[in-house]
Amino acid sequence: MASARLLSPTPNHGQRDNGPAGPSHTQVSAQVSHRTDCAIGGHIDVNGGLTGTLDDTGTGALSLQVTETINGWQCATGYTVDGAPHLSAAGTISVLNGQQSSAATVSFGGLFTWTGNGSGTCNVELTM
Repeated sequence: MASARLLSPTPNHGQRDNGPAGPSHTQVSAQVSHRTDCAIGGHIDVNGGLTGTLDDTGTGALSLQVTETINGWQCATGYTVDGAPHLSAAGTISVLNGQQSSAATVSFGGLFTWTGNGSGTCNVELTM
C-alpha cells in the first residue's frame, strides 16, 4: 500500500526580522511498501520512496530510492525467479515552478536468478 506524507513547512533560517520573508520549504515524503503474490507461488515486494524539498514556488529536488525483492516467483509456467538479492532504482528529479525542469536521472540495477528449463543469473544495469 502506498502512502504519501507532506510535512509542514520549515522556516527559512538566516533571514532578518525586518526584511521580506524568504521562500518557505516543504519536506516531501512519499513511501511505498507493496507485495504482489503469484497464484502459483512466490511474491515480489517493492519498498522505498520519493523524498526531497520544494519551496513555495514548487522548486527543489526529489530523490528516488526503491528496492524490489523477488521471492520464489513462479508466475511464468515452469520457471522460478528470485532476487539475488534484489533489484533497485535510485534517481533524482529537479523541479522548477512545479514542473520537471530537466531530464530525471534514474539508475536501475541488481541481480536475479531463474530455475526451470535451465538456470542462470541475470545482471541488470540501466541508467536513464
